[in-house]
Amino acid sequence: RNNLNQANFFSFGIGTGVNRYIIEGMAHVGYGEAFIAESQQAAGAVAHRFVDYISNPSLTNISYQFKGLEAYDVVPEYIPDLFANRPLIISGKYKGTAQGSLLVTGISGGEKTGEVIKISSANKAKGNALKYLWAREKIRLLADYNNLRHDADTRNEIIALSLKYNLLTEFTSFLAIDDKIVNPGGNQQSVKQPLPLPIGVSNMAVSGELIIVEDDMEINEELVVYDSELAEDSEIEFDIVLEEEEVDDHIPVFFVVEDMPEFPGGQQAMMSYIGQNLRYPVKAQECGIQGTIYITFSVDVDGSITDVKVARGVDPMLDAEAIRIVKSMPKWKPGSQRGKKVKVSYTVPIRFVLS
Repeated sequence: RNNLNQANFFSFGIGTGVNRYIIEGMAHVGYGEAFIAESQQAAGAVAHRFVDYISNPSLTNISYQFKGLEAYDVVPEYIPDLFANRPLIISGKYKGTAQGSLLVTGISGGEKTGEVIKISSANKAKGNALKYLWAREKIRLLADYNNLRHDADTRNEIIALSLKYNLLTEFTSFLAIDDKIVNPGGNQQSVKQPLPLPIGVSNMAVSGELIIVEDDMEINEELVVYDSELAEDSEIEFDIVLEEEEVDDHIPVFFVVEDMPEFPGGQQAMMSYIGQNLRYPVKAQECGIQGTIYITFSVDVDGSITDVKVARGVDPMLDAEAIRIVKSMPKWKPGSQRGKKVKVSYTVPIRFVLS
């Protein structure tokens, strides 16, 4: 904001999940334009619109000065280049009589130019709209700054402007009173409002808490593996991933079912099995390599382990050992849905930690 007379600022957003609040907020503070391409097909048109916009600079290196007028609270303090598709707007307040002049200078066509606007001869607008336009711009700018870094003085200034000019802000509101009572007794009722995911984003984006959605849920259990005795040092974390995938057209692979598949003897037995059979590669230890490998696999209807692969690896040596130990597991108790055995996808993050 303090360097707008030295550079032009434009913000771009790509995709349907763009945070327009941030993109448009940055463009506002930078006195630029926001460009958003929601799809690949729209990218070309947005790019051309941007090129057309910046291809017609009308005035650069802009500065202004009031003479003979006691002006204050003038915005913007610094002005970026003026393009053909955007007007130059300077707003503020003054004390005393509307007299004097406003001098605007800049470079146009490679030559320095300027214009003097006689304030006393300007058309005086009737009504009170101008002061509200100024107040809205001032409040919006203060709100941008306050959202970036919360400040009590900025907040109080926003509230004061809101009350003086009767404008709605995030700290003030209008109170509407109706004679119809919809909540007898005054008891409030909370309503959970679902929000749609952006186009192209699957339910995999919903994770981190236990949510049941049409039986499509996977519990990931994380095992921490050290190069020493492991059974007592292992820890388990639970993460939820929502989605169902299909390997082919006939055999669905579930992520969550009524009866999840189980290692023979349960979780503690699986931890002990991994702790006793996992071999930390010597070369990896010598090189100080450690980290978490996420192994995904399927427990088939007969309990066998299939489709073993690395979902997120660390190093080929550790990845290979994690795959080996999962493939060597004995058959599991298969999972079932509504009494029928089904194929279930499972993920085990295994963390190799040097002691």
